[in-house]
Amino acid sequence: MRIAMANDHAGTRLKNEIKAWLESEGHEVVDFGTYDEEGCDLSDFIYPASKAVATGDCERGIFVDGVGYGSAMIANKFRGVFACVCQDPVCAELARQHNDANVLCIGGKIIGPVLAMAIAKTWMATEPLTAERYANRRRTVAAIDEERTVAPSHLPDKRSLILSARLCTASRQHGLAPYPGAKSWVVRAVTVDCVAPIPANLVMIAGMTLKTRRNLNIK
Repeated sequence: MRIAMANDHAGTRLKNEIKAWLESEGHEVVDFGTYDEEGCDLSDFIYPASKAVATGDCERGIFVDGVGYGSAMIANKFRGVFACVCQDPVCAELARQHNDANVLCIGGKIIGPVLAMAIAKTWMATEPLTAERYANRRRTVAAIDEERTVAPSHLPDKRSLILSARLCTASRQHGLAPYPGAKSWVVRAVTVDCVAPIPANLVMIAGMTLKTRRNLNIK
């Protein structure tokens, strides 16, 4: 099975332990990082990993952050992703049996490696229950997901998301009208920090002056 893995600095060690076990079991792991324990922005890594599951590039995902809930909140913005936070093997089993959860989120600050491994092993080994009551429940959830989320084909890449969020924020700060589409779901879906300079042509669409661009360190 092809598994997407992602984490922030609080989950690096635990992610690596789970990754090593998955690979020893013959699974292919796509590791989206982070790869060390320096402070970082969780969304930088959970966003592309979640997108990989949503598009079908990866069959499942296992994400590790401090508590687990941050990863789940981001992952569940994507259509086709059903992320669960599990703190013991019973929760992991039920998440798979009842809900067919395809992303497991674990809190590296609150769960030790022995318990985390038990959770991961249970979650990987458990299949959904086939009784109609459970299948119907999953169909209902999938219908809500289909209605309320955005198709993977419409998801922006990370750079586009950053530009949209930064431009919208800058427009509000300087009393400018946002460029067309700046109030779309893209800006609201995930909160990110802009780490790349914004091209001048996009800035001019937002109506920013040269002085404004300099103040915002925009190239």
